[in-house]
Amino acid sequence: MSAALDASLRAAVERKDVPGVVALITNRERVLYQGAFGVADVATGRPLTLDALFRIASMTKAITSVALMQLVEQGRLDLDDAAEKYLPELTGLKVFESFDATTGAYKLRPASRPATVKHFLTHTSGLAYPFTSANWRDFKPRAGETYPFGGPLLFDPGERWHYSTSTDVVGRLVEVISGRKLEDYFREHILFPSG
Repeated sequence: MSAALDASLRAAVERKDVPGVVALITNRERVLYQGAFGVADVATGRPLTLDALFRIASMTKAITSVALMQLVEQGRLDLDDAAEKYLPELTGLKVFESFDATTGAYKLRPASRPATVKHFLTHTSGLAYPFTSANWRDFKPRAGETYPFGGPLLFDPGERWHYSTSTDVVGRLVEVISGRKLEDYFREHILFPSG
């Protein structure tokens, strides 16, 4: 197995699919595989090492998802539950029916269905980011309107995938259901146990 993985990862670097890669495979008892190939810095050619540090950026999304799935495994919530069951601020979500980028005028309608836990976990909730949606970037709510996780939905929950602030909702679900701050939950149930 090690030779095949080495060859595959080395080939990815040689094809220039990636400048470098570090891989680790483990089970509960031991490390099964580890390898480092390519460079950590393209400009200097500094090689990658097994203990290389990486910016993890949106990898906190994966950790947040693990936390939520632990709670699902414990039976504390179900993926098909309406998220508003735990987060009442999600009740009555609105969807853009129209948005005029030149004037900022918009028309909203009620979502056709409540967003489920699964919709937030899979980025199919209808939420967005300002950098993934011009509507969200340019949207200015009217006086008195509030949007707990950034703005109106782009589409009805479950209709399609769109990279979004959905993981913020997942993190809030973890906090509400576990009764712990997200960073404390991570530390106690994911980071400390994994060493």
